[in-house]
Order: sequence, then C-alpha cells, then structure tokens
Amino acid sequence: MTKRSRLALIAAGCLAVTLSGGLIVLGVQGLDRVDTDDDDTSYSEQASDLSALTESMLIEENVVPPVAGTTWGRMVAVPRGVAPPVSPPDCGLFLSQAEASQEGLAMRSARGTAIGIELAITDTAQDLGALAHECSSFTFDGGPTQSSVELAPLDVPNLPAGTIATVMHCRSVTGGKTTSWDIALIAGYYRGVLVSAQYTPGPVGGPFDPRLAASLPGIYTAQIERLDEA
Repeated sequence: MTKRSRLALIAAGCLAVTLSGGLIVLGVQGLDRVDTDDDDTSYSEQASDLSALTESMLIEENVVPPVAGTTWGRMVAVPRGVAPPVSPPDCGLFLSQAEASQEGLAMRSARGTAIGIELAITDTAQDLGALAHECSSFTFDGGPTQSSVELAPLDVPNLPAGTIATVMHCRSVTGGKTTSWDIALIAGYYRGVLVSAQYTPGPVGGPFDPRLAASLPGIYTAQIERLDEA
C-alpha cells in the first residue's frame, strides 16, 4: 500500500530534509510523500523518457559534499496545493511552482541551507534558455512576503545542449524586514525529467560558498548517470 505523509514547504531556500523549499521556495506549497516500490515500475533498456520516479533513481549521499550542520534526505513526492502567483507566470519553474506530477529530492539541508538534486516529472519540457532570458527578473507574491529574483550567469563550461547554469539573487521583504541570499542552479532535461542541481546557504546560513557551487556540475552529471541506470 502507498503511504503518504504531508510535508510543508516554507519560505527558505531549497528543498530540505524538513523539506523546505524547491529550486527556490519563497512561498508556501506542499508535497505528499510517496513510498514507492521499485518493483512496481519497469522500463525498457532503451534510454526512453521516464514517466515515474523512485528513490533508487536519486543520487546517493556520497555524491554531495558535506556541509556542517546539515542532514541528508531523499524522497519521492506528489505536489499538492495551489502555488501563489509569480510574475511572469512561467518563471514559477525557478520556484518549483511549475506543474509536476512527481518530484524527487536528494539533499543535504538545514534551516534553508541546501545542496543536492531535485527531479520533476512534467507534462511539457520548457526551453530553459529562453525561459532564463524571460525570467532575468521576476517577482513572487507571497501575501505578507513580497519577493524578487534576478538571474545572473553561472560560469559552467561544457554543459549539455539545453542545460542552463545561473545564480539567482533572491530578495524578500516581510514587515519591513529585507532578507537577501543567492542560489546556484544547473538545470536541464534528461529522459523527460527536469533535473536540477542546486546550492544555497539560505537566508540565515552565512555567506555563499563558491566551492560548494563549484561542486554542482559533478552532482548534476552523477544524477544524469543515475537516470541512465533506470
């Protein structure tokens, strides 16, 4: 029998073990955890598109560099709830607010600090290069929290075609208090799955660490190789 547990996503940074965030999460959304049995799903030996995720498709802990104070977690989940408005609307993909039938998470995280992988099964693949251009600056209405995001290039050589690398400069204002933080992101589609490698110190995790950001290409490649085994 499928078991589900509700997990809240809070305004912090990336998905965490208490599972707060997404690519970045500046509002509140939710996931229903799904405990999957790998024997329930089979795929051909060809590299066909994947229509469902299992935890075994996610990277292992040893792929991600250690970060003091964080905890490792993996899960496959079904998004729930209604996403708050993003402007322009398509930029919701950068906030994990895009439509997805399943998400997979494998991250080290604590109090908004996070590094690892998010997978998403979506109906339609976006042109991520065009979307990054469209979303060079966008806003998010979280009710009492008003947020803005600006994208800047992240220098990652030899990326696969259609894959993007960016740093998201995030700024949120709540009750007159302003909080700012950065998120490094590599994102692309593989076997029909949106694959996102991401790192953020979060709003309260201290300065952005370029060494952790530099580990993202290896994390991304490891996840692609993992999907090849599915």
